[in-house]
Amino acid sequence: MGVYYICMNLFGISSKNHTELIIDIGSSSVGVGFVQYAQDALPRILFITRKEVLFDESVDATHILEKTANLLDIALREATTGAHFTHPDRITISLAAPWYASQVRSVRYTDDGKKFRVTKSLAEGLIQTEYKAFLKDLQASPFFDALNAEIITNSVVDSKINGYSIKDPLGSQGTSCAFDVYFAVASRDANKRFHALVQEYFPRARHIRFTAFGFASWLAFRTIFPHTDEYLFLDIGGEITDAMVVRDMVPRSGGSFPYGKHTMLRAFATATGSEGEHTLSLCNLYQTHMLGEKERTTIDAVLQTTRKEWHTKLETAIETIETGLLPYKVFVTIDADCAPWFLEMLRNQALRQFVDTSQQFDVTLIDANVVQSYVTIEAQASPDSFIILLAIANNTL
Repeated sequence: MGVYYICMNLFGISSKNHTELIIDIGSSSVGVGFVQYAQDALPRILFITRKEVLFDESVDATHILEKTANLLDIALREATTGAHFTHPDRITISLAAPWYASQVRSVRYTDDGKKFRVTKSLAEGLIQTEYKAFLKDLQASPFFDALNAEIITNSVVDSKINGYSIKDPLGSQGTSCAFDVYFAVASRDANKRFHALVQEYFPRARHIRFTAFGFASWLAFRTIFPHTDEYLFLDIGGEITDAMVVRDMVPRSGGSFPYGKHTMLRAFATATGSEGEHTLSLCNLYQTHMLGEKERTTIDAVLQTTRKEWHTKLETAIETIETGLLPYKVFVTIDADCAPWFLEMLRNQALRQFVDTSQQFDVTLIDANVVQSYVTIEAQASPDSFIILLAIANNTL
């Protein structure tokens, strides 16, 4: 398994002056966009389409894969039809939870105080050992099949020689070395399905890679928030919430728990006796305080259990990945239709016991308003915060 340093390009060639197809696959939607890159210019968004996964009662993995693959097929068909169509030089498929699982592992090495040189074989051997340990830990996951996993991201995000950070340690000498490595694996079966669909529409594609949305978001945040050294990142998907803690601008810990936008919508459907699009419409009225007081009070009573469940699962996840106080800054990605409900809980009480009370708690929704100034968007492309984040991330490589 090769070592990938974030300062290196994934394809081994210049990342500028090319067109890229970016695909964002989550558990609640699928987005597809064409992005043009040029030297010394902002990424130019040429086209974006997004297809929503309509929630239902089933959380079966096979059922979710079928729905997602069907939406990807529809989105790709739309992307390859019309005046906007172009043959991309590269294709990036970003996976959000539950399609991937990740962990940041720390590798430490000394040779009884002797001076040694950090070679590629030494680094890869150490990282391979940590990767095996990661897979062993993953076997305990209740919602990811470790035996069906293949690696999609293997990146050294921080390295030190004799305790001092160094951008690329290969060839350096010292008495100790340390690596922090971001590992992400995805379902081999799901990857094959997604890859096959993409190749149906782009049979000549030679550069197709998978990446983890959490890792790509971290790359983008380094550009968007260059002076923010530490934060908690929450990606609230349809079925899963993914959490990552960043300190000293480096991912340090992370985890996921099975609660997302669709969990809330299922509870809302029960509270209102509604289903499908009607539920989404009522949910929007509820979040924008446009329902009558009596109806809102009834819904509040039913949703109280769901709020408690969200708090409990979030607290358990945080206690698992962090032993100290959390950063007071929180970045959140979530579909706009359910953002107000989750943001209200986060800002009011959900994480208070995990932060320094002397700091002002700061929750930022990463929406199009936050990210669109870092790209140029053509008139026919509606701003999409997820595709824009991925475009910014690719521009850093």
